[in-house]
Amino acid sequence: MPLQPDKSTNGEETRKKRLLGESLLVLFNKLLHTAKIHEETNALCVSVCRQFKKEAEPLLREYGELSIEAKHSRLFIQGEKLLHRPETSAVTFSLLELFETLDVYGFSINTKILAAEEKELYRFAHTVNEALSASDPKKELLTVMETGRFPWIQTLFETRLEGENDGQDKKKEAIRVYSYAYNSIIEVGKQLTEERSFGTRKAMRSLQNLVDIIREDVSIVLGLSTIKDYDDYTYTHSVNVSILAMSLGNTIGLSRVSLMLLGMCALFHDLGKIDVNVDILNKPGKLTEKEFKHIQKHSLNSVRRIIHLDAFRDLISRLILPPFEHHLKYDLSGYPNVKWSRPISLFGRIIAICDVYDALTAPRVYRPVAISPDRALGIMMENSGKDFDPTLLKWFVNMVGIYPVGTLLKIDTGEIALVAKGNSQGDARRPCALLLKPDGSGGFVSGKTVELQDKDPSTGKYIRNIVSSHHAAELGLQPAQYLT
Repeated sequence: MPLQPDKSTNGEETRKKRLLGESLLVLFNKLLHTAKIHEETNALCVSVCRQFKKEAEPLLREYGELSIEAKHSRLFIQGEKLLHRPETSAVTFSLLELFETLDVYGFSINTKILAAEEKELYRFAHTVNEALSASDPKKELLTVMETGRFPWIQTLFETRLEGENDGQDKKKEAIRVYSYAYNSIIEVGKQLTEERSFGTRKAMRSLQNLVDIIREDVSIVLGLSTIKDYDDYTYTHSVNVSILAMSLGNTIGLSRVSLMLLGMCALFHDLGKIDVNVDILNKPGKLTEKEFKHIQKHSLNSVRRIIHLDAFRDLISRLILPPFEHHLKYDLSGYPNVKWSRPISLFGRIIAICDVYDALTAPRVYRPVAISPDRALGIMMENSGKDFDPTLLKWFVNMVGIYPVGTLLKIDTGEIALVAKGNSQGDARRPCALLLKPDGSGGFVSGKTVELQDKDPSTGKYIRNIVSSHHAAELGLQPAQYLT
């Protein structure tokens, strides 16, 4: 049974947010229809525009972005599905028809709308209505949107992952989204290093897409989280921790909005490392006490950097605590040294687990022997209850499996394989694995995918058995290259 530990999953609060979302969709639809028959100075048009801004403001201040989307013949506001109700059925059908005619799947509204005049909302609605009458509605709308005339709204033309897409399409989309998230955190780091402000919109958009993928097939993003960049560790680490954190949050039943906030906290948890001397970060030997204390400051520096992001205070206030906490440890024996006795937050506990797991499984200059994913889990379990929340750690182990995705296996047949997916219905010690074949040049190419629980029907014995597990880096492999 999914945990329901955060306030956002409270029934009453969820109901209020759904009603607010429903009201926003009604107003959005009303805006489009009033713009068809009235001028921009009409009192009704002005009132609708003003009311839409007023009701959108709380969500924009809290999350920095507001999304209105259509998917699988259902409407979504801020990622939450609009419930079927007779009172809103006309609005639902009207907006679904609108998105279908325009060949878009939604709109993303940012905080700039709060400073926009009411007439600008009207003119956007008028633009949409004109596009609907054009021979090519999508092209007509895209032509106007590309001019930047309405900087407070983005038309979403990309196709989200759909249930009917095959696995390869999903993997291609996942790779694109991972790259987008990776580039966004690099841009944030660069801008902040130069003491320039940087917004959260691009990061938020990438996380919204990652949440969609996680909810459809978590094994795809777990495969991507095996990407380890020796030279750009901080940035790949940040994206990987974000993926792992959102995956764990989804496993325990967090709402979509909570997953996005968790993902943002995880993505920015190590921003403070841009203030750490590179020579110290990449020092091959043991750190001196002074150097270790210097690195320990990165948690507090992450908070300082996040505060300078260009976003509303409401959103910033929800992003700063988990990055501060992620090295505190479950029993508060970590750093920074705090004097409080209250437990760290749920997000802080989740990020702590994901941060250590990704760090242990990444080859580092100071650790010549990479730790295999299954061994990393063993090390973490030894510190359960001290460094990590024992309940969350169990959920994490169940999620990634005894042999996590990307683990290199040696098989008794002489074959080698990468774990591609866990075995949720059979023996967890016998996952689904991708066989690797030598390419004749010292490398490997992908072979067939096999179930290690398969048996020989004539003997009843397992066809393949695991001899040992290893880190893929031992053979110079990047698992994501083969798994995605």
